[in-house]
Amino acid sequence: MPQLLQRAGFKTKTVEFVSQHDSEWKQLNLDVPYDTLFEIPQELKDFIRADYVIYMSLREFSRQDQEEMQQAIEQMGGVDDGCVLDPDNPVCRVHIRSGRK
Repeated sequence: MPQLLQRAGFKTKTVEFVSQHDSEWKQLNLDVPYDTLFEIPQELKDFIRADYVIYMSLREFSRQDQEEMQQAIEQMGGVDDGCVLDPDNPVCRVHIRSGRK
């Protein structure tokens, strides 16, 4: 990820991926059609601990993928950090198979 960001002109090594399942982001009630990059202001970096946050929109998934993703997340106890911890888990497989933009 740091190399991809550097090629795109971002000078950072800290990016956090979040979704509507994350309790803090769920409160914002975002309804965006695609993944969205947020640049974190300096005064919030100590709290968020990242330079950028990528909000992953579920609307980009098909209904079938959304349902499969929700089931996989529920089976993991409501935690969607599977691709970070285990690239072979069901949540990560939905991300890879769906061919997101």
